[in-house]
Amino acid sequence: MSRSARLLAVATLVGASTLTACSADPSPTVTAPAAPTLAPSYSYTLASSCGERAMYGTFSLTVDEGAVAAVEGLDTVGIREAAGLPLETFPTIETLTARAASDDPAEASYDPDTGMLTKVVFDPVPQGVDDEECYVISDYTPAP
Repeated sequence: MSRSARLLAVATLVGASTLTACSADPSPTVTAPAAPTLAPSYSYTLASSCGERAMYGTFSLTVDEGAVAAVEGLDTVGIREAAGLPLETFPTIETLTARAASDDPAEASYDPDTGMLTKVVFDPVPQGVDDEECYVISDYTPAP
C-alpha cells in the first residue's frame, strides 16, 4: 500500500471515529419550558455550590412581593453565609430563571410538570477555573 493510500486510510478512520464521538454526545440540550407562574410571595430551598465565591451552602429563603425578605442557613456553611451576606446577595427563583434564559448556562434542568427551574450551572469562562455557580432549587411553597 502506498504512503498516500495509508494516509488516506488513517484520515478516513480518524474522521469516522470523530464523527461517531460527536454524534454520541451524552449531554442533551435542554430547552427551557414556558416560565411557571410563581406566587408573589413564597419560600424555597436553595443549595449553592461550585466556584470560589460567597453564598455557599443550603438556605431556606422567604420571598415577599418578589424580593428576598429572609434567609436561614440550613447547614454549617449556610448558617455562616446567611449571617454575613446582605439579603440582596440571594436570588429569587425568578432571578435564577431569567439568568438561565439569558446567560446560556452550562446546565439547566426543569420540572417536567411545572416548568420550574430545579437545577442550573453557570460557567462564565468554560476554560477558567473556579468561576462556576451551581444551584439546586427545591421545596417551592407559595405563601398562604
